[in-house]
Amino acid sequence: MTISVYPEIAAGPPRPSLILQPGLLLPGMERYHVPGLGAVLIDIEPGDQLSVRNLEGGQPCELVAFDAAGRADPGILSTRSNSDAAGLKALLVDGDDSLQKLRLGLARRKLELGRVEALRFFDGSTPAGTEESFVAARAGSLVVAAPGAAMAVDGHDTSTPLVVMVKRARVRTAPVGFDLPDPLADPVL
Repeated sequence: MTISVYPEIAAGPPRPSLILQPGLLLPGMERYHVPGLGAVLIDIEPGDQLSVRNLEGGQPCELVAFDAAGRADPGILSTRSNSDAAGLKALLVDGDDSLQKLRLGLARRKLELGRVEALRFFDGSTPAGTEESFVAARAGSLVVAAPGAAMAVDGHDTSTPLVVMVKRARVRTAPVGFDLPDPLADPVL
């Protein structure tokens, strides 16, 4: 009897691996990645279904909904506010360049954060993979933020990403003409 410490070897060519295509979504589905210490601005319409997933756990989330007139209105998501959006305000005050696109989007839509009310959920004890779902009752804009503080050297409280999935009630079609996207950098003349 021989004892082999080596694994069995299959003769012939290797079998093809499974091809994963994670970028493909069903029509009407949109995925938004919210980095830790970041935020995204999403336009929503009545009937849109939103789900926010805490990928790694322990990351708070703040939702600020604005109606078409630019007023903060948590009723758009059929919920009540429980926060004053202090986390989102702190992110914008820090002056991080990664939030420049969010600042431009807020300014373009004339959305003011002075006296907004937010829905805050998830906390430091939230397990990984936890998900919260909402349905938009009216049209408007939604800011999803992953607030936090810079990680201390001796701490284990890093900010982690959130994923927002939006299932549109009405599938958007590509417009014939479209606006140019925001520039990636300041033009140099």
